[in-house]
Amino acid sequence: MNRYLVVTGGTISKKVLETVLSHYDFQKIIACDKGLESCQECDILPDLVIGDFDSAKKDIVAAYREKTEFLDLDTHKDFTDTHVAISYIMEQEIRPDEVILVGAIGTRMDHTLANIGLLKQFAEAGIQAYLIDEHNRITMTAHRHIVNRTDEYRYVSLLPYTEQVTGVTLQGFYYNAKGLILKLGESIGVSNELIAECGVIEFESGLLIVIESHD
Repeated sequence: MNRYLVVTGGTISKKVLETVLSHYDFQKIIACDKGLESCQECDILPDLVIGDFDSAKKDIVAAYREKTEFLDLDTHKDFTDTHVAISYIMEQEIRPDEVILVGAIGTRMDHTLANIGLLKQFAEAGIQAYLIDEHNRITMTAHRHIVNRTDEYRYVSLLPYTEQVTGVTLQGFYYNAKGLILKLGESIGVSNELIAECGVIEFESGLLIVIESHD
């Protein structure tokens, strides 16, 4: 599988990043601005570093400039560093099958919400992408999605990203459903649980956010 890792500047624990690296093989690693500090902490050499470098430590940036490729951005830009990284991925002649973003969730709720919204590009292109932190694994899908049972994630929540998601059918969950309509601004899809080895989520139209949570 052609898989990319994006290490961006939100909250990152060393344990999460090391776990991701031990569980998956990556064909390309991209660091965004302050995410470079997490790369240094875990001894990661990214293939590409993107950013305006208004938040990463200057000595770390300087050290990595001698080792790998940089895409420097203007501080006064329209899009976030993470958005530019995703645009870069989408422009590749051979796109990845899967993208994992670490550091895309943090204390800045504006950035967190924006990063969840950026998953729309992947969902519409049929690329599986996840935001992963210590507590959650978040994806967005425009089609059938399978959730595999693990010890890491107990709860599964479904939230519509479009005005509504129609014809939702759930199999393998504590609360199964058939033909359900999830509407923006309602909470009916929150805090389900997987009881089978895998849960199958199918729906007819819309974009669906799937959040797997530890606690």
